[in-house]
Amino acid sequence: MPISSTSSGSYSTATPLFSHSMTPSMPTMTPPTTTTPHRHKDSTRHCSNCFATETCQWKNVRSENGILCNACFIYQRKYKKTRPVTAMEKYNSKKAVRQSNAN
Repeated sequence: MPISSTSSGSYSTATPLFSHSMTPSMPTMTPPTTTTPHRHKDSTRHCSNCFATETCQWKNVRSENGILCNACFIYQRKYKKTRPVTAMEKYNSKKAVRQSNAN
């Protein structure tokens, strides 16, 4: 848009309020950095209750219990006590049957 001025030196109504050189530039975006290292699949995590090494989700309990597998965490939350050995043995026997049927 052309800038026109009157003889008195003031700008007309066709004058833009500010030009492109006056607009603030956008800051450059930098990718976020992660501060936690990536864990390898072969990490030595194990449940502090049943000593399981494989689970769908680990629960970091802030108490003397340490890290729990998902099954032990849910049992403890539901019954307000640690998961008994009989429940773990029952789960492991079902898991073994499923694995043998899959082969």
